[in-house]
Amino acid sequence: MSLSKLEKLSCKFGDVQSYDLYVKHLQAGGPKEWELELVEDPSVVAVDYGQNPMCSRRVRLRGCHVREDGPKSPHVLLPKDVEHLEIIDAVDEPKSLTDIPSIANSKLPKCTLRRIRGMKYVVSVSESLSSPLQSLEFLELKGMMDLHVLAEEELCAVAPAVPGVLYEGNKFWGLKVLHIWSCDKMKRLLTHALLPLLANLEELHITGCDQMEEVIAMREVDTECKDEGDASGSYTRSEADHVHHASAPSLHKMKTLTLCDLPALKSICSAAISCHSLQKVNLWECPKLECISLQVQLPRDGEPPSDCLQEIQIAREEEEWWKSVVWNHPLSGLSKSLLDPYVRYY
Repeated sequence: MSLSKLEKLSCKFGDVQSYDLYVKHLQAGGPKEWELELVEDPSVVAVDYGQNPMCSRRVRLRGCHVREDGPKSPHVLLPKDVEHLEIIDAVDEPKSLTDIPSIANSKLPKCTLRRIRGMKYVVSVSESLSSPLQSLEFLELKGMMDLHVLAEEELCAVAPAVPGVLYEGNKFWGLKVLHIWSCDKMKRLLTHALLPLLANLEELHITGCDQMEEVIAMREVDTECKDEGDASGSYTRSEADHVHHASAPSLHKMKTLTLCDLPALKSICSAAISCHSLQKVNLWECPKLECISLQVQLPRDGEPPSDCLQEIQIAREEEEWWKSVVWNHPLSGLSKSLLDPYVRYY
């Protein structure tokens, strides 16, 4: 703490008391760039962090107690100007971000959660009511072995009575980038009723989730279809349009979609999702994916292509699979051949 001219610091702490003491020192002034790591449980397997450059203000908590009601005290402090928080192998199994007061009470822009047992969803009902995630722009979920969905299903029932939870989604959650890796219990990302939580989403990457069958689940639409269609489940164009407009799912700000190594994925969504800002689509190793219901904007002559589709990346060995994929519902009237100029095989 006496090194007054220190500009950058990368340091590992072995106990909460020493770590908290240095965090309090940072609040009064210290290095402009720092990377602090707290390791409470030395038996936790170390993680290979790759060759990522040092973040200007990063905190990594590995094998720590992060809940306020955990068995140890004091609870871990966060510097007020932290830019990236990584929580790895938390030993007290927080159920959602609500259980981690250091996140709920901060203005954290970037967060990585890795191998946290017991967390079935990231956003809970109580968390949505207090809206602690307005500043969060980047969320990375890696190896979350118990994670089922991004947001608790009960939010659907709470939302109509609580203005600002869902229907003003851009004010509730500022998330722009979402990366999900190897979360093997996730069968879907969330239901379409909770889609406003991602109103500001620009990038979605889902990789290596073995059980994921559908990205956005249209449960309510499925019920409408069953009630309105004939016994065989078929529909006229007007009936299909009615179902589409009734739900109107959209991700208007999304620019990049990556779906990779998802062996069980059957559908992105059973209804068409409006993605008029989508520029890049990466599809790799999704052998069961047969229909892609994304409404995209194609460039027009004389107009800049910045907010239009620019590229669809497909693995070269999956060219035959791509030829069999249906883009949007046949009733939409969009010919898949219009996408041919944007397909790139790698």
